[in-house]
Amino acid sequence: QTGVVKVGNDYYATFIDAISNSKAGDTVTLLANVESGDLSISKSLNIDLNEKTLTMTGQMYLLSSKVPYSVVISNGKLNATNDSNIGNLAIQVLENASLKLYKVDMTSEMSGIFATNNMNNIKIELDGSTLKVKGYYGIGTNATKVESDNVVFILKDSEVEIVDDKNGDNIPLLFNVKGHVEIINSTIKGD
Repeated sequence: QTGVVKVGNDYYATFIDAISNSKAGDTVTLLANVESGDLSISKSLNIDLNEKTLTMTGQMYLLSSKVPYSVVISNGKLNATNDSNIGNLAIQVLENASLKLYKVDMTSEMSGIFATNNMNNIKIELDGSTLKVKGYYGIGTNATKVESDNVVFILKDSEVEIVDDKNGDNIPLLFNVKGHVEIINSTIKGD
């Protein structure tokens, strides 16, 4: 049995192969530190980092769906290293998608997690996690129009911080659409 990522009883040489071959509801478990380029997800998954590090050299997209789905990333480190443009986003969450980081230490050379413009039913949750970014935003909507609805941000026992921002925006949390934000026992650092 070889591979760096496991899904059920199957082993894969790359993280992208594991995601591509997984089914909705599967748990994708890292067996070693892995690297991934651009990645698109459109199904419910549990991604267990298993105390390992997932390094993203591209961007992660939780794609729009007619049916709501949820991606939970837990128990390890998530690093976004593509610093070619700090305005880029490490993770984009689109319509009817939900992302939860549980016990994850995430760093990003670009901006962090973004609820995409003019889309509905998006949830971004950090629970027992840290997010430290060098880009414009930590977690944000930055909608050009406030047409999005039912967008939810939850920070619980977590920390969001802009570190060494290169452009001066330095916004750890930006929310300008319809929905709500819950901040529970958490720290937000920025200008």
